[in-house]
Amino acid sequence: MTKITCIVLTKNEELTLPSCLKSLQWVDELIVLDSGSTDRTIDIARKFGAKVYVHIPQSGYSPGKQRNWAIDNCGISNSWVFFLDADEIVTDELRKEILSVIENPGGKIGFRISHKNMFMGKWIRRVTFYPSWHDRILRKGTLRYSEDKRDNFIECCSDLIGVIKEPIVHHYTSKGIEDRIARYNDYTSQWAEYWMNELNKEVNWKDLLCIKDKYKRKQAIKKLFIRFPEIYPFSRFLYTYFVRLGFLDGYPGFVYCLLMLQYDLMLSLKVIESRRKRKGLPF
Repeated sequence: MTKITCIVLTKNEELTLPSCLKSLQWVDELIVLDSGSTDRTIDIARKFGAKVYVHIPQSGYSPGKQRNWAIDNCGISNSWVFFLDADEIVTDELRKEILSVIENPGGKIGFRISHKNMFMGKWIRRVTFYPSWHDRILRKGTLRYSEDKRDNFIECCSDLIGVIKEPIVHHYTSKGIEDRIARYNDYTSQWAEYWMNELNKEVNWKDLLCIKDKYKRKQAIKKLFIRFPEIYPFSRFLYTYFVRLGFLDGYPGFVYCLLMLQYDLMLSLKVIESRRKRKGLPF
């Protein structure tokens, strides 16, 4: 039987890590890569039998950089590698499908899995654009993650990446609403810097209509909206809540949309501020 290694990225995850690691007791090798926890995260990881590595990035954190470091430095024993975050859980149905596809990959060297986002005790399906794909499984020695953006995508021809239908359960506010909102400032600063670097790049209009490769289409849409940060937050809210039928997700869906509007407003304001600074104007 083909064996698999799971690597969980952590930083101060004592509240979320136990549930995550409980759902991974079936993997052949369990590794926790920590980026500088000051709570009980590492002790909890060792209690679950995980091999623990610590790597604190010196030039800014990104999931892609951290995962590539794990590929290069964590002594992975098995031919397949599965990446998970500490606030995510693998269901029994997902476990079965993962084991099935790595046993018979059909020429694929990586696999995408979607999130099933949980918020206020409810699956927020529509406002989270389900299915929203993330590259999480790869054959060791063949693939690496992109490091120049926050997306969880592998740099590879899409024909070599398969799809796993069962989703990962993701608890959006597992560490509390205060923690989630506090992250917004860091995330929006990183994305604002990325947007400013992409500002002068042309939009690939062909990619906007690309149905087969959703990643290309997503990146093209982002590059288009970079040029209109003033309308981005409100247009995204209207699209998500009405066009995507987000109102059918009930009160939790409405609150989630408001949180996303707050996030997008922070992002757009930082982009506008950076633009004005480039012109020598006060914000």
